[in-house]
Amino acid sequence: MYNNRVLSSIVNKVKEIKPDYICITGDIIDNMYVLDEDYVRNNLVLFLSDLGKIAKVIFTLGNHEMKEAKNKYSDLNYKKIIGYLNKIDNTFLLDNEVINFDGVYFIGYNPSYKYYEHEEIDELLINDFNSYKFNILDNYNILLIHTPKDLFKSSIYNKLNNFDKVDLILSGHTHGGMMMSKIKGNNGIIAPNKKLFPKNVRGVLKKNNKYLIISSGVLRLSYSSKVFRYFNNLYLPSIGIININKF
Repeated sequence: MYNNRVLSSIVNKVKEIKPDYICITGDIIDNMYVLDEDYVRNNLVLFLSDLGKIAKVIFTLGNHEMKEAKNKYSDLNYKKIIGYLNKIDNTFLLDNEVINFDGVYFIGYNPSYKYYEHEEIDELLINDFNSYKFNILDNYNILLIHTPKDLFKSSIYNKLNNFDKVDLILSGHTHGGMMMSKIKGNNGIIAPNKKLFPKNVRGVLKKNNKYLIISSGVLRLSYSSKVFRYFNNLYLPSIGIININKF
């Protein structure tokens, strides 16, 4: 079930921040059952609607939406997700699309479920990303991509089409490496693929004047983690505030 207290606190905090844009990089849901129960489904829609009243909400999908829809509930339920999310005022689900707001271009890329299913192999990401032929111009370009895995590694960085034109990358997926928020650094304890002591899974990374910001998320442990999800109280929810002064 969605925790309405947490959702309300997020909305109230975002109201205080007064952002120009709100970006969400996937894993809005954990299990498809939330779309099959009217009560919970309506809370999700209400939450996103409340955010949309504050500022434009731009978001992409994560592996949790992909996994539940494609693997367990078929392609029809994937379209069901898209249908619900596309009906919310002032929210924009970018399903491998580019959108422009006042000279700021948002690129929303959703890696295929095959990529997540096969332990995030570099070549699968490169070939999939390049197949969409995003029309990325010389503007200020923000890429929303759920997974940050090795994006700054040369074997990926130099092979993504027009990647040099991307100024800012926003990601999630790694749950902050399951590290306490007050511990500094970009490394973690465990990655989503169950590998121990992963590098570059949280915080801010920089390469060639390009920034990659990896959000730890509102909840570190998902419903699917079973009893371990009760340890969420050990980790502070993460909302990143990004100031872009000039572009």
